[in-house]
Amino acid sequence: METYRRQFELAGAGIVSALALTGIWTQHVWVFWLNTAAMDVGSLPWQSMYLVTGLAMLVAVGLVLLGRPSAGCLRGVDAVAGVVSTAATLVVALAAVGVAAPSAATAAKVVAVVGYGWAYLRWGQFYGRLSIRQAVAYLFTAGIAAAALKLAVFTLSPLAAGILAALLPALSIVLCRRALRLTAEGGEGDGAPATDGGDACPSAAEAAFGVLAAAPRFTRDNVGALWKAAAVFVVFSLANASMLSFQPASDTLGGVGLFAAARALDALLCLGILLFVFALARPFDFPQLWKIVLFVLATDLLCELIAPDAGMQALFSGVSLNFIVLFLWLTLADVARHSSFSPFLVFGIGWSCYVLPFYGGSLLAAEFFRHGLGASYVAVLLYVVTLTMALCLQSRDQNIAHIFGDLAERERVAPSDFDDIESRCAAVGARAGLTAREVEVMQLFCKGRTKAYIAETMYVTENTVRSHIKHIYTKLGVHSRKEIQELIDAY
Repeated sequence: METYRRQFELAGAGIVSALALTGIWTQHVWVFWLNTAAMDVGSLPWQSMYLVTGLAMLVAVGLVLLGRPSAGCLRGVDAVAGVVSTAATLVVALAAVGVAAPSAATAAKVVAVVGYGWAYLRWGQFYGRLSIRQAVAYLFTAGIAAAALKLAVFTLSPLAAGILAALLPALSIVLCRRALRLTAEGGEGDGAPATDGGDACPSAAEAAFGVLAAAPRFTRDNVGALWKAAAVFVVFSLANASMLSFQPASDTLGGVGLFAAARALDALLCLGILLFVFALARPFDFPQLWKIVLFVLATDLLCELIAPDAGMQALFSGVSLNFIVLFLWLTLADVARHSSFSPFLVFGIGWSCYVLPFYGGSLLAAEFFRHGLGASYVAVLLYVVTLTMALCLQSRDQNIAHIFGDLAERERVAPSDFDDIESRCAAVGARAGLTAREVEVMQLFCKGRTKAYIAETMYVTENTVRSHIKHIYTKLGVHSRKEIQELIDAY
């Protein structure tokens, strides 16, 4: 757990900095309140808020990338978004207890959701600067905090919960801006996003904090390879929204006991991931992470088929919803860090792949339910989810092997007796005129690594590795791995 603790110690500003770094819990708790306690306030259906969020974020991304606003302009938008969203949330909270008019609450919901989308984009800018281990530490610690605070909101009186919710938008903006400053030099942490931030040099503050430049893995040339990740976001979001829509609004949360059990499961799963990464020092890949959501979703679907009146769907639907959000956010953070695209673009499009299918899935499921075709729809969902797993969640797929690849770096550190092999390979390569890339391939090849392992380590295809090995054979005048090793051993 030493590495995990160090993530917070490096910030150097104590409890306030730790609160800022994990401050995305404010977003989770706020949207939970809006989708539960304020669900029936006004005439805007809860499903429509996901549509408004997705569209607002896409518009904001377009304006930021086309207009390239200054740091001061972005700070001004932050301030307006925080104040307006807080005021709008307060109107919704007052309408929930009968003080404000329902018509005012409808407009206030739209305004609040737009501010919520802007805050998410700003949090995306922060997470796009972090290493994958930092992102895991902050995101899943925030998940534990969000689980506890959701339970508190659930048990508070409507007025008290509404007042607490009204404070969250402004608090989210404040914490986000502090988090941005912690990872950049002075006030520049609030600056405008670069259009191709993948090659940007870190400031002195970023380097001290551990935010070092990362080589781009996803560029215009290969961004299409992420279609499988996008398909997972879309299908899992659609399935989760469908299962929530099958439940009557009064049953969505369940009783206090069931809700507390769901939040305890949230916290335990978050804690388990933190222990897995930091205490056990184990890596995970994209398919492994999303199979956790797949298990919860499949259990939810099974409960709907064999025991629709048991009430367990509320538990599994809520847990799967929370972890789709957390895993999606972690995936986007890693893609943004290793991308030549702006974090605004990565998070805007990625988050839309969640909220827009969620809106569509909720409407589609409700329509099937009204026509008495719920069981048939669940069967189709099971088929689609299974097909997605078969096509998109394969660990050996090179198209998504790059995601979370940094977590495996510790597993790939060569033992001390490999140092001599590397130096001799470098010497032989220099003498034979090998390129730097060919020397790197030869070093791994002489350590007994497979072509698949080399491809994953170097973030290339196996065909590229085979081509490098063929060139190495030609330049060294050998025909096999054994002959290369004999040549290296004799040097």
